[in-house]
Amino acid sequence: MGTLAQKLKTREHRSRTVPKRIYDCAIDLFSSKGFDNVKVADICKAADVSTGTFYYYFPSKESIFFGYAEAIDDLMDDSIEELKGKTASETLKNLVLFKVRASIDSGADTSNVSFCAELKHHKDVALDIRRTAYGYYMNAIEHGIRSGEFRDDLNLYSATSVLRYMIGGLCLHWAIQPENVDIETESERLVNAFIDMLKPHQNG
Repeated sequence: MGTLAQKLKTREHRSRTVPKRIYDCAIDLFSSKGFDNVKVADICKAADVSTGTFYYYFPSKESIFFGYAEAIDDLMDDSIEELKGKTASETLKNLVLFKVRASIDSGADTSNVSFCAELKHHKDVALDIRRTAYGYYMNAIEHGIRSGEFRDDLNLYSATSVLRYMIGGLCLHWAIQPENVDIETESERLVNAFIDMLKPHQNG
């Protein structure tokens, strides 16, 4: 029998670890089974908690993924610091591959049909998720234009949108038929082709 203080400390520690356990189990399940195939009951079973406990900490499974998506954006902030001094091409390629790999790890992508449908009810979250990656892509392309690495006749907004839709389309295809798409290989091939289109035309 421990003292009252020890019991309270143990209980407090347990209360802090429960939401993390639920969160970690949910992300593991999203990764192994796919976001759409995971039910709250599956998460509860994996985390060894009751349904009531789950809903005490999280309003839905979507809220867990929204938190994960926002955490990815925070990591993108950190990666930008690491990419300082890189060429625009290197920066753009690294940002795209980072975003794609994060989607693979989470088992759900923001281009997924059902996930996009859910985002309609959370427009503020959707805008934040889209805005972060879009802004970083745009900054990298703008840097390339100013440095002469990319063509100076490019429309910055159009070029950024094309890249976003290219990657979004690939991720959507992967979300629907993951067994038919090597998303890392294909995303690298696409971004390399896109970067080649941005570079000045060679004479001769």
